[in-house]
Amino acid sequence: MFQRIFKAQTFSVIRKQCISTSQPKFGGRAGYVYRESTPTISSQTQNLTEALGAVFWWWVLYNLWKDPGHVFGEFDIPDPAKWTDEELGVSNIE
Repeated sequence: MFQRIFKAQTFSVIRKQCISTSQPKFGGRAGYVYRESTPTISSQTQNLTEALGAVFWWWVLYNLWKDPGHVFGEFDIPDPAKWTDEELGVSNIE
């Protein structure tokens, strides 16, 4: 019984996904690709974009390593030993 229900459901889903009569929208070629492969780019362009991406990430990671103050802020780290009881919210019990 369950196999019969499962087959009926998958068949209806597959049937809905196999629509092949739709027309291109927005007048055809509007800068996107539908049912065609993407245009190929030259290996020179691909290598250039990979190199630019590598330089970008090197610059970001190098500057995070060498000057983290741009991201985390430049301030002195407080010494907890110098905090007073009043600053910590501890009442003075005598």
